[in-house]
Amino acid sequence: MGKLRNIFYLFFTLSFVPTLQAQDSLYFFQYPGQRYLTMRDITHTEMGDTTDFQRYIDLGEVVQQQYVNGKQYYYHPFFSAPMAYAAGKIYWLDGNTEKLFADFTVPSGSTFTGTIPRSTQSTLTFTKTVNTYRVSDWQYSFYFTKNFGISRMIRTYSYLPPLPEWITIEMNVKEMKYRKEDGSYFLFQTPLTVSTGVVIVDTLFTPSVTLKVSSQHPYSGIYRLAVDFWDTVKANFVYSKLDVDNITISHRIPRKTKEVFEATLPLEETLLRSGYRLHVYFTLTDKSLGPNVFRYPTEGFREIHYLMKSPDFYIIQPDFKNFYNKWLISSDGLDTSLVGEVEHHFMMDTMVNSTLYKREKLFSDTLYFLTNDSNQSFNFFRRLGTGWMSPVGTDTLLFSSSVPRLLHYIDSGTGVRYQGDFFDTLAGVESRLYHFKGGMNGDEELKFKTGTGPVLIVRYEPDGMGILNKMFYRLVRVDNHGIITQLEEPRKSDPTVTSPTEFSISNNYPNPFNPSTKVRIATVENSVLTFTLFNSNGEEVSSFTKEYAAKGNYEEEINLSGFPSGAWFLSVRDDNGKQLKLLKLLYLK
Repeated sequence: MGKLRNIFYLFFTLSFVPTLQAQDSLYFFQYPGQRYLTMRDITHTEMGDTTDFQRYIDLGEVVQQQYVNGKQYYYHPFFSAPMAYAAGKIYWLDGNTEKLFADFTVPSGSTFTGTIPRSTQSTLTFTKTVNTYRVSDWQYSFYFTKNFGISRMIRTYSYLPPLPEWITIEMNVKEMKYRKEDGSYFLFQTPLTVSTGVVIVDTLFTPSVTLKVSSQHPYSGIYRLAVDFWDTVKANFVYSKLDVDNITISHRIPRKTKEVFEATLPLEETLLRSGYRLHVYFTLTDKSLGPNVFRYPTEGFREIHYLMKSPDFYIIQPDFKNFYNKWLISSDGLDTSLVGEVEHHFMMDTMVNSTLYKREKLFSDTLYFLTNDSNQSFNFFRRLGTGWMSPVGTDTLLFSSSVPRLLHYIDSGTGVRYQGDFFDTLAGVESRLYHFKGGMNGDEELKFKTGTGPVLIVRYEPDGMGILNKMFYRLVRVDNHGIITQLEEPRKSDPTVTSPTEFSISNNYPNPFNPSTKVRIATVENSVLTFTLFNSNGEEVSSFTKEYAAKGNYEEEINLSGFPSGAWFLSVRDDNGKQLKLLKLLYLK
């Protein structure tokens, strides 16, 4: 019988006791490098009135210390003392003396004799719920949470007895982080919210923006180890085109005062002049264990409108004449019939009701216009009756890719947006070419060349029945001071070929070749392409720019007669400089 009792005792020791210890260990554990962020609140209660008079945040880390009585002790920042756990009990070191703090092995509601760190020995009560252990005496209550460890401490004591005056200290773990045995990290953070204010100029005239970000962190002013709990604040500029091509550039904003960050940051003018829209959002990173990253605005962006001054946009020259071929665009997007030629020129100035107007003739209409004092915009009028002037519109010289602008060449719809500009070399003359789209149905279009005027206009015009028809105008020649420059006529697509449904550039054919090869281009809208020829050393040999005025299939011939045989490369780029195709040409004589 005694032998059977010994076997049962051995079974109980090997199976039941380790299970208890494993369960109890879920309520207190510590690893080297385990970090805590705690908040301590101290309140004062007198005659029933409670006031807060101290609060601060502190960061601490569990650090390995000495080995005593078979136990490994670690400095624990919550208790500010070396702590060890063994067999369901928590111990702490008072100097080199080992003292019992908590006993998790006794039944719930039981008492035991223990010593709270930095206090005296007392009778402690152990209480257990489903997920919490509590160790308490008349002053202290410590709460241990399952799978978390120590989470809270409350201490209440009389300040000046026998008066009803009490001090309460409450300390909570707001954040905890440690590396688990499998190498992953456990991170606990109390959810935080911040209120952020941003001062920003939404409309800019120069390629830079001044930002002021102010935000108070919930832990600011009570963090004892730094001036402020914010670590970094960034402005993230998002440049987007056609809502597909996004480029994000981040800038750190330096701290100006405790809770204010301010800077003047440069913008990418090349992107803005290429028609990219500009949005911004802000990220604020704190010194938490995670750390926390707050976004402002929490969703979406703040848009910045960049208005580019373009004093070269509208140049009035005496005896200036342009000629346009004019097409009617049918509903399927094809130019169905040539309906005539339009002349565009500036007429002599004239006086109307004591006001001297400049005059312009286009679309069989005579417009009168005035410039403002800063010469940044032009007001256009039609003359009605014997002198009454009816406003038509305003051409401004400040353009934006996001703000619609009414241009008098396209006086229907809600205005057009700036799509970008580039230097054009058609007819051997280099000047800037501005591109606009939008207006009625979103498919009106204007390309305006400085020193020349509009070289492409797509707009809606009413016929005799008042029905709007889509009209297409393309500049074909310029007459100015007797100098005539013939621009290349748009190459018409073969009507027998199926109309393309997407843009494409073919490989050259034949290849190898002698001395010429061809490239097919399919366009679904007006396009401007630049072809650049490079030799095998990557050196640019020649370049030309071509405009494809309408939807269709086109063909370009590349002739290398006069050049040495070998490998050549042809780069095809769009009007924003983006490479669309790189062809390898094999010229064999």
